[in-house]
Amino acid sequence: MYQEPTINPSLENMKKACAAAGHPERTYKIIQITGTNGKTSTARIIEQLLIAEGVEESAKVGLYTSPSLVHESERIRVDGVNIDVGDLALARLMAREAAASVGLQLTDFEEMTLAMFIHFRDMSVDYAVIEVGMGGRWDATSAADPTVAVVTAVGLDHQEFLGDTVAEIAFDKSHIIKPGASVVLGKSLFSEHDPHIADVFIGRAKKFGLQPRIVGDSSYQVHADSTLLSWFDVVTLYQDYIDLQIAAPGYQASNTATALFAAEAVLKRALDPEKVRSTIAQMTFPGRFEVLRERPLLIFDGSHNPAAALVLADLLRELARTKFAGEKPVIALGILSDKDAEGIIRALEPVADRFIALEPPNNPRAIPADELAEMVRQVTGKPCAAMDTLCQVLNTTGRQPVIVTGSLSLYPLIQSMGLCDVGSIA
Repeated sequence: MYQEPTINPSLENMKKACAAAGHPERTYKIIQITGTNGKTSTARIIEQLLIAEGVEESAKVGLYTSPSLVHESERIRVDGVNIDVGDLALARLMAREAAASVGLQLTDFEEMTLAMFIHFRDMSVDYAVIEVGMGGRWDATSAADPTVAVVTAVGLDHQEFLGDTVAEIAFDKSHIIKPGASVVLGKSLFSEHDPHIADVFIGRAKKFGLQPRIVGDSSYQVHADSTLLSWFDVVTLYQDYIDLQIAAPGYQASNTATALFAAEAVLKRALDPEKVRSTIAQMTFPGRFEVLRERPLLIFDGSHNPAAALVLADLLRELARTKFAGEKPVIALGILSDKDAEGIIRALEPVADRFIALEPPNNPRAIPADELAEMVRQVTGKPCAAMDTLCQVLNTTGRQPVIVTGSLSLYPLIQSMGLCDVGSIA
């Protein structure tokens, strides 16, 4: 019987497996992205910017993200198209066989990562935008050497693997910075922490004689932010990108600026401003403050740590002021057991009318709904019901705004919404 190998804090197995597969990770330029929050959104923006730019008519852009929302084939894309399920199975088999040929059994994430490297090679990808799974130092994606290393943010998450302090986690993430890479550092590294946190990344870059490109206060300006639509400018080393609009909260302006810095770094030039404007206007972010229904409002947001929950809380305060007429939303909450559930609850409690506990489906790490409901009651002193489906939630909330949050692994519950019989909101 197959048994998943335990996490091994080493890149030795991945590097041996990559060598056995013929080093597919060396056949394209890599933009590697780490960060406690914002890395998936930033990766998606970089992907779309490079596709729109049309570097060469034959150029292809790969994207690797995690986790998946519904099916793991979402995690590997070429030119915006998910990998075919059959092609994914074949790439995984090739990865497994390469590892076995040198006597190795990879973890699931290592196998998926090697499958991605192989698929991108076989698809003749020119640019691969690769999101780190966790941390940076020992992450399977770090078996490759990036052309551009991007850090979006740093905060407390995965402490059991990365360290108990922000400084320790920053040290781990900083290891995606390697000799010869261009380095892009996001604004929050400087605006949300003591200077010594940013110095972790700057020091790592200077160790290799690299000068980081820093997204700072002057790098972008938000002119208007209505929570669901933001209008802003971005100023980079090469170009001023004026009048950008994105159907997302203002924090995506920071991610867009980071993405533009990264895309310019890999191309070594400015991007076409009109293509940038069109691309940003069409961006969507599944699972990230995603409006699923407008009346009554239903939003899904995958905030899975206290830092992200605090950002979400600020957005909900603004929505309460501008769209809810002061009314607080119902928060349908589901959290995994290795996350700081109490921290998430405390961050959201001031902006919640009430909580409803859900259980992320088909996930062995999910906190049972009744256990989470009891935790909410203890932390907030408020009643909290446990429910099985989003349909049940919507049947009890009527026309109240509903926010589904706490984990991206709740997203499969959205798939059943079309089957809901919710007469109260018709």
